[in-house]
Amino acid sequence: MLGFRLFWHAVRMVFTNLVPMAQIFALPLLVSIAVMMAFSAYIGLGPFFFFSGQHVRFNNIPAGFVAVFFGAFLVIWVALMNGVVHWHRYILLGEAPRALMLRLSWRQAAKYILGGILIILLLILPFWLLGMVAGKIAIGFAKDGNLLVAQGIMVALSLFFTALFLAFSPILPAYAIDRSIKISDALSAMSGTLGTLIVCAIGLLAVEWVGDVLVRQLAMLNMKVAGIVGIVVQMVTAMIGVSLITTIYGHFVEERPLG
Repeated sequence: MLGFRLFWHAVRMVFTNLVPMAQIFALPLLVSIAVMMAFSAYIGLGPFFFFSGQHVRFNNIPAGFVAVFFGAFLVIWVALMNGVVHWHRYILLGEAPRALMLRLSWRQAAKYILGGILIILLLILPFWLLGMVAGKIAIGFAKDGNLLVAQGIMVALSLFFTALFLAFSPILPAYAIDRSIKISDALSAMSGTLGTLIVCAIGLLAVEWVGDVLVRQLAMLNMKVAGIVGIVVQMVTAMIGVSLITTIYGHFVEERPLG
């Protein structure tokens, strides 16, 4: 089954390239963690709050909170997207990282972020419309006591739109390696692959579910350990997703074999 082969290729891509992945993402992750710690210290929660697994509500938002929040968010997002861009370039162009990846690819990272926003904008209206319809149907089943059916409807909706995102996704690696393609060209290359992409989406959902179960079990023992493990799990899950997008681009656009 092609969908499983694509997903397994992405998983192997992550676990057979751990050293290059660490070289590419070590600095972005350190920057992100440092910004998160500085932000939580600024708002009076202490630098290690985000690792505690706790939640907080503000009665009085500190002065300048919004500006500092968006500034921190932007720095984290650009740092991580820069790492993603270099990962695509490493896999697709063979640009091997040297020590820590220090070069900041502003242009590619900006285009990558804008490409992601474009895909979300294209999907948000159909997601809203189908979400309302599916939500009403699911609520009807839930009221009748059919909770599993209701949950199944929402999971199916999530899988469908994840598959649609993957169908648009070839534009992202293309931006990363300076070979921009149009949305129409991406969809043309992905024509007839919805079933394959749904299988890929099931794989992503399964990995996310397993990671969530692991973190929840650890949280019963130690919240701080669970917080740290949760970050690692999110990182691995995200890297499998990014690698899947890379695999999809390489296979369907550049017609590379799944060796």
